[in-house]
Amino acid sequence: MQPPFFVIGAPRSGTSYLVQVLDRHPEILLTNETRVMTFMHRALTRHSKDRMALMAERQLFLETFRSHVPGIVRDFYRRLGATDEMRWGDKFPHYADAKTDPGLLDDVARLFPRCQFVHITRDGRDVVTSLVDKGWVDLEEACDVWTRHVEASRAIGRKVGPRRYHELRYEDLVADGVAATHRLLEFLGLDPAPEVDDFLREQDEERTPFSGATTPPGAIGRPGWAERLSPDQLTTVETHLAPALAALGYDSPSTV
Repeated sequence: MQPPFFVIGAPRSGTSYLVQVLDRHPEILLTNETRVMTFMHRALTRHSKDRMALMAERQLFLETFRSHVPGIVRDFYRRLGATDEMRWGDKFPHYADAKTDPGLLDDVARLFPRCQFVHITRDGRDVVTSLVDKGWVDLEEACDVWTRHVEASRAIGRKVGPRRYHELRYEDLVADGVAATHRLLEFLGLDPAPEVDDFLREQDEERTPFSGATTPPGAIGRPGWAERLSPDQLTTVETHLAPALAALGYDSPSTV
């Protein structure tokens, strides 16, 4: 089979929208949060340390299991419908959560030495706003969620290099989806597809909210944090996010 690719990034950064875009390509099968690599990583790390679950001949079994993991994952995707010519893989933001599953991306890179990572970024102030609006975490935890996902994603990018790591902005995907997607498809070694371009043009005309969007359709892709965060909240957020925002090329607090 072709090597897999994995879509990563902080939650509320547009990963679900990117799945909608890419899954319209006839040569792509991209699943949405099967979390299969989380299962494999935990089996190889956490569960392997449980002596009640695995005791005698531990090392031999783990070496055998690890050697078969890539084949198990490939067979799973074949059963889902991936052919040998298709690009296939999974989207799950928390593959990049080094707090929940430290070392997961490194394991993925080792298990699939030709795999690629697609990191979609979004202005952290908008991500934090959306996370808080969803009621999932408080303000400071939302800042930490965005920062640690961005840092882990960029760290694997530095390790594997530009041929295996591609970074794109959600804002660019919304502003000019065709251009941004063509660059991504070139990275994946695929030609543009009319099915993808047609979907993107339809979205330009009328936005479809995906994954419980907290932004009104007419405002999707435009910064909304300035209106939705109080001055005190914005000070807290920008204090936490300033270094990562600057590294990603977003306006720093001193210029907004």
